[in-house]
Amino acid sequence: MGQPIVPGNVDNLIETANTAFEQDCFDRHAMGEKKYGDGTFLDKDTIRMAMDEAIDIANYMRYTYVKLFLMREGVMNWEGDGVAKPREGMENMGKNAVFLPMQRRPRE
Repeated sequence: MGQPIVPGNVDNLIETANTAFEQDCFDRHAMGEKKYGDGTFLDKDTIRMAMDEAIDIANYMRYTYVKLFLMREGVMNWEGDGVAKPREGMENMGKNAVFLPMQRRPRE
């Protein structure tokens, strides 16, 4: 999976990651312009959109934390491509778990 980690390669890996991030940002912007039109973001509530995205990111981080925790505990195995799967015999694990035990307050 990628370049081997050896002294000197880390700088190149960081530069490659930064370049990939910039390219992905550009590609997403270009895709949005093609789909919605040039400059349409100016007429959108990007503050609300960013807040919604922040909530999505927080949930993705929680899910990733849980996956890493379960892998560390030996309950899941890394399958590559960002996928972690339950170990044999544990396929139904977590189906009844309380995921967000915090009390929810109604929105006003």
